[in-house]
Amino acid sequence: MNLGITIDTRVGFFLTVLCIFTANVSSTSEGAVNKFVIEDYSNRSLKEVPKHLHVDINELILDQNDIQIIENGTFKNLSVLIKLTINDNKLNILQMNAFEGLFSLQVLEMAGNNITLSMFTSKLFSFIPNLIVLDVSRNMNLSDQEDWTIYPDPAFAELRKLEHFSIDLAPFPMFGKGFMKMGKLLKLEFNHCQVRVMNNIMLKNFNSSVEYLYLSKCRQFVKVDIGLLEPFPNLKVLDLSETYMHPIQAFQLLKPLSQRTMEMINFHHVNDESIINNSTYRYEVNITAEMMKYLKTICVHVLDVSNNNIIDFENGSLLTMDRPDCLRYISLSKNRFSLFNGHQLDNIKQFFARTTNLLRFDYSFIPLGFINYSHHLNYNISGFPPERVITLPSSIQVVQMSHIFHAGEPVLWVIPENTSISRFDVSFCQTVDQAKLLNGSEIDYLDVTGIDSRVVFNTLHLHPLSKLSTLIMEHTNLYITNKMEKNVFNYVLGTEKLDISNNFLWELRQNILKI
Repeated sequence: MNLGITIDTRVGFFLTVLCIFTANVSSTSEGAVNKFVIEDYSNRSLKEVPKHLHVDINELILDQNDIQIIENGTFKNLSVLIKLTINDNKLNILQMNAFEGLFSLQVLEMAGNNITLSMFTSKLFSFIPNLIVLDVSRNMNLSDQEDWTIYPDPAFAELRKLEHFSIDLAPFPMFGKGFMKMGKLLKLEFNHCQVRVMNNIMLKNFNSSVEYLYLSKCRQFVKVDIGLLEPFPNLKVLDLSETYMHPIQAFQLLKPLSQRTMEMINFHHVNDESIINNSTYRYEVNITAEMMKYLKTICVHVLDVSNNNIIDFENGSLLTMDRPDCLRYISLSKNRFSLFNGHQLDNIKQFFARTTNLLRFDYSFIPLGFINYSHHLNYNISGFPPERVITLPSSIQVVQMSHIFHAGEPVLWVIPENTSISRFDVSFCQTVDQAKLLNGSEIDYLDVTGIDSRVVFNTLHLHPLSKLSTLIMEHTNLYITNKMEKNVFNYVLGTEKLDISNNFLWELRQNILKI
């Protein structure tokens, strides 16, 4: 979102829409392809929709203007229009026949206006029955609403081909049975979320076809019932990022999805200090085996539990999955738990041994010690205690372990043989004062900013790196290594980008860059 590696299923969805556009570019009997016509009137301070538009327009862009009204018949001659966007205007009136003539319309975006739910009528949408994408988010201002908000289901029931639906979520929403008629709905996104209670019946009238659910940025404490997701047995993506419901509630929501296969579960920042005054939950979170009992059964590809003030986890909980081979990306960043002691160390070692398809590991911005504490114990790497050796999976491509302040005993990070890492970022990381790259492995991008250069070249056995294209070495006291007359550039013969700024280097020895 918030794979970063970000596997963003929304990108995949819009690629599908693009394919739909392509399919609608017709061919003549002679085989010639008609041109897809786009008219862009964005950011022109327009007060109304332009008159006398070309009848052959396929896409009309009216974003970032001052249009307040769409009158009856405004688009009646645009019979081949496929996409219409009127985002970020001042729309506050949609007349009943506003979309007359738009039978071919497949994408309609009216986000960021002042459209009320009362404007959505059955007749309004009857003119656009082939709509596939509808975005009417960022329109409602209901933050002070104390009553139930009834969404006009007879109107939305007209959109039976709709696949992507984005709308605001009121504090106390009510969706009627008409929403069930959107039988092809795949992606449901609640934007500009102001909801306060998500009970078991809130989503029951949406079709079970929904595979992608985005319920993010609900930034008041939300009370959630455990059966909220029961209407969606086919869910592939669940995004609750920055919806303040506390991890205990978030983990419980996964009960209906037990034993399923999912592309992404995003619980980034579902815990926030602001909610402790409105709930019985503690801001400090200890992940228990009970909390994990549903998540551990899910074959999930992307898992994000970052920024939740997790201070610890029980043995056999957070990193113990029934199907670890499914995992491609995990983010544990911006929490406060260690991976380097007791059962936590045992669990991360077991985790890496079992996640045979893991591509990216994020564990950054972890405060475990003091930022100005730089003492390193001098272990002999050949005789390093085996219980403190962490071996990354050979599938790994991205390692993000920056800004980890740790004052305990060091661990030895081992990159297995023949591993190809595209990015290895250990900037300002005090846990990598010992690391080893085994035969045949390579790193493309290496960031060791904030790690003393004597550590980089003496105890980090990551050289030579013949395929290293980028090396970042800011704030590494490189001036000391330079005074010791060591040619550090011998280690990076193929580097294309080198950053050694902020190292108090007033001069370099002659021919040091002659490699």
